[in-house]
Amino acid sequence: MVDAYERYKEGRSLLNKNIFRAVLFCMCVGAAIGPLADFMDRRDLRNGKPATVVVASRHIKAPERCFASGDCQLSVKVTPDAGAPFHHLMVFNRSRIDRLLQGDTMRVRYVADRPARHLVEGDPLPPIGWGMALLSLALLGTFGVSLRLK
Repeated sequence: MVDAYERYKEGRSLLNKNIFRAVLFCMCVGAAIGPLADFMDRRDLRNGKPATVVVASRHIKAPERCFASGDCQLSVKVTPDAGAPFHHLMVFNRSRIDRLLQGDTMRVRYVADRPARHLVEGDPLPPIGWGMALLSLALLGTFGVSLRLK
């Protein structure tokens, strides 16, 4: 009877270790997704298409819609350096919207298949979440150590 109970405890212990390992691995992958997405976003913006942005029509006097963050959406005409111009809704901060409505132009780099994802020339690239990358590496190390445990 004692042998069966000991085997039960060992099996239960192994199950708990495997659950712990699975949770560690999932947390490691989850923490790595953010920095990976940041890296891909930076790469897309760095290799984006340069273009000039102006207000789509001289009859536009106000942004389409404003958000709680203070950014506003405006219908603009995007003229790529190589290609045909097109109209698109883009989100800018309020000061840039005011400059565009006064007749100024703005240089941007936009992702080829998503013009709404753009970066105004002169602005820095979005940051990478180094804290999450380090957390992911720490969790990966802990996962590796847990595989050696008996």
